[in-house]
Amino acid sequence: LVYAIAIMGVYLISTDLDLVGYVLRRRLIRHSRLSENPAAGPLDAAWIALLKTWQRAAIAGTDVDEFVRNDCRETLDQSLLCGCEVGAISDRDLCRLVHRLLESREGFGPNEAIVRWLEEDIGHYR
Repeated sequence: LVYAIAIMGVYLISTDLDLVGYVLRRRLIRHSRLSENPAAGPLDAAWIALLKTWQRAAIAGTDVDEFVRNDCRETLDQSLLCGCEVGAISDRDLCRLVHRLLESREGFGPNEAIVRWLEEDIGHYR
């Protein structure tokens, strides 16, 4: 009985092992439509806020000032963090996002931004 409780505890704590929760979250996410502005939960609200912020930036066009850039950055941060907190975005998903961003920019070769991130944001190599 103790072993069963321990295994159930690990299953409930670890999002990687929670297959039922993972399937239900993925199903809910796949059936939601951002363009309809459903905002059924905090994740939907965060993504809709991000889309609206991007729309404001697109309307501003090339005249995007520092305030709009900071607003976009903060809204993106909130959306990604919310996605991670509710389990809609996994560590592997974040790696894929970084890969797509690198492919669209400089590729996977030497990258000053990654070195700066490791030194300044991570703080592991200070």
